[in-house]
Amino acid sequence: MDAREHFHQTRLHALEAISRRHRRAGRMCEALVYAMTAVEAEPLRESAHREVTAVHLGEGNVAPSPRRLLAPYLGRPADASPPR
Repeated sequence: MDAREHFHQTRLHALEAISRRHRRAGRMCEALVYAMTAVEAEPLRESAHREVTAVHLGEGNVAPSPRRLLAPYLGRPADASPPR
């Protein structure tokens, strides 16, 4: 890995870590800024998208999120069928 790629990867990890720290402290706006910066820097990076999703879930925005990420908020296992 050359120096440029090393810096790029280190930056992505830092952006995600800072986002997590803000999210855990309840600072969702700041968390989203860092998470979205990571997504913009590397649009196909799944961990960055997971962090953006976690911020939205932390804000109570659960409608468009994958079931597995929603399971802790819905009170049932992710593989369980939805109630009828």
